Amino acid sequence: MITSKIYILLILILFLCPTIYSYRQTNSQDISKLKKVCEINKNVQVEAQEILRGRYPNAEALNVSATCKEQARKQIKDWIDEDIRNWQSIANRACSYELGWVEKKPNTCQAGGPPPICPVDHWERKPQEAKQRMIDDKAKIRGEREKYMLSQACGCLKNEMVVSRQKTLQESNSISQVYNPYTFDCKTWSCPPGMECKNNTCVPVTGYSETAQTIGELKDQTKSIITDEVLSSMAMKAIEKVSKSLADALKSKSFKIIGGAVSIFGGIFETTTMSKWTDGYNRGSEQIGTNLTHIRSLYGELNNYRLGLPSRAPKQIENDILKAKIVLRENLDYLNTFYSGVIREREIGKYECQNVFEYQHQLVNEAVNNLISLPNGFLSLSKNKQLKD
Repeated sequence: MITSKIYILLILILFLCPTIYSYRQTNSQDISKLKKVCEINKNVQVEAQEILRGRYPNAEALNVSATCKEQARKQIKDWIDEDIRNWQSIANRACSYELGWVEKKPNTCQAGGPPPICPVDHWERKPQEAKQRMIDDKAKIRGEREKYMLSQACGCLKNEMVVSRQKTLQESNSISQVYNPYTFDCKTWSCPPGMECKNNTCVPVTGYSETAQTIGELKDQTKSIITDEVLSSMAMKAIEKVSKSLADALKSKSFKIIGGAVSIFGGIFETTTMSKWTDGYNRGSEQIGTNLTHIRSLYGELNNYRLGLPSRAPKQIENDILKAKIVLRENLDYLNTFYSGVIREREIGKYECQNVFEYQHQLVNEAVNNLISLPNGFLSLSKNKQLKD
C-alpha cells in the first residue's frame, strides 16, 4: 500500500515538474513558449506572443522620474505575469474570436468560448465581427491599464515634488534659525516679519520661513527695517525661484528643454506638441522669462548704488522696477489665461501628468507673487542707514 502511494506520488512529481519549470521559465521576458491548440478546432493554434501583444501600456513614454518609471515597469511585469497565469482563459477567448465566435453579451463568459469550452450558451457565430471584437478587447484592457499606470505614476511624481519642496522649506527654516540677515537691535526699531525682539536683539521666530505672504508684509510694515544688502539678496532669490518654478512647469508639459532654465528664459526652447493654448502658454512663459532678466538687471543696478558703483539715481531705478512688476503681473495674467485653456481643452499629452502640471503652475504663481510683493527699492537710500518711524 505504502509502495503504491509512493509510486503515485513519484508519477505526480514527474508530471508536475515540467509544468512548474515551464511556468518559471515563461516569465515576463519570455512568453514565446506559451501556445494552445484550440479545443473547438484542433487544427487551429494560438500563441501568447501574438495574443498578449497590445495589452500593455508603455512605461518608457511616461514623463516622470526614474523611480516612478521603475514602479510603472514593475506594474507592467505584474500584468504580464497575471496574463500568463490566466493564459488558458485568454487563449480560449482568442480561439473563439479566431474561429468567428463572439459573446452574445460581451464579458459574460469566464471560460472564454462556446461548448465544449463553456457549457452555457453565451456565444454565437459572427465571423464578420469576431476579428474586430478581439481588437476592441485588447484596446479596452490596455486603456484600463494605461489609466491606472498613469494615475499611479503621476501620484508618485507629485508626491516626490511635494516631499522635496517640504524638505527645502524645512532646511531653509533650519538655516534661518542659525543665521538670519536681520541682525539689528530692537531697542529703537521694530523687528521685521518672522523676527521677534529678545534681549534687545531681533531673532528668528521658531518655525519661520520666508513664504510669499511673510515677505509680502514687508512693504506694509512701516516700522520694519530691511537693510539694502538683504533686499538685494531677497530679490535675486525670488527671481531664481520664479525661474526654477517656470522651468519645472515647462518640463511637465511636453516641452523639450534645451540648455536648462537659462536658455529657456532666453527664448530657446521648442515644443513637441503645438496648439492654440499650449502655444500661448509657451509664449507667456517666454515673456515672463524676458521680464525676469530685466528685473534682475534693475535690482543689480540698485545693488551697484549700494556698493558705490556707477548707477542711475535710485528713484529712477525704483520707478523702472515698479513698471517691470506691472508688466510681470500682466505676463502672469496672460499665462494663467492660457493655462486655463490647456486644462479645459485637455491639451495634456497621453503620458503626461496633469496633476503635476497644475502643481507646478501653482508654484509659478506663488513665486511671481512673492517677487512682486518685494519692495521696489531700499527702505534706506543711504548706505548703512536705518529708517526711523
